Amino acid sequence: MLSSGNDDKGSALVTWVDQLPFTGIHHLSVLDFSEAAPVAVTSVWSDLLVYPAWWSPEDMVALATIDVHLPELLGGIQGPYITQVDLETGDFRPVNTGINLGRNLLQAVQAGPFARVSGTNSCLNIRAEPSITGQVLACMADDVLLTDSGESQTIDGVTWVRVTTLAHNQGWAAATYLER
Repeated sequence: MLSSGNDDKGSALVTWVDQLPFTGIHHLSVLDFSEAAPVAVTSVWSDLLVYPAWWSPEDMVALATIDVHLPELLGGIQGPYITQVDLETGDFRPVNTGINLGRNLLQAVQAGPFARVSGTNSCLNIRAEPSITGQVLACMADDVLLTDSGESQTIDGVTWVRVTTLAHNQGWAAATYLER
């Protein structure tokens, strides 16, 4: 299964399963097609079914869907789950760990100016003005993606970033709690 994200060197992110003997091991591999035969640049594996969706050749990070049907994994919840995969270390990091609706298959990715909420230990206030006294419009949990407008202001020693939530609320968030 080929994913989107071929780079100019002729490589692609693919998934495949050991067939003979069948081990149930699913591989997520970056293959380089610039030589006569494809060469695996890197490969991670899992006993879970993996559906690749997108990858960044520069960062060696991929987004994929994993199909979880083992209750002891991910705290007893079942999948499918959208997951960020570090192709260098083989680490899988679920992106959505909320309620599973049984339809979380990632089919496309849109590149864009996103910022991930991180390090709040609760939630990040999205404010109407770039100020700690500004009206709170929303409170976003860690790992939520916000659209980053690219606009920022530093007021009273705090750098504020203009963001838009998935609910289309525009406001300001403290840059300290954003991975950009």
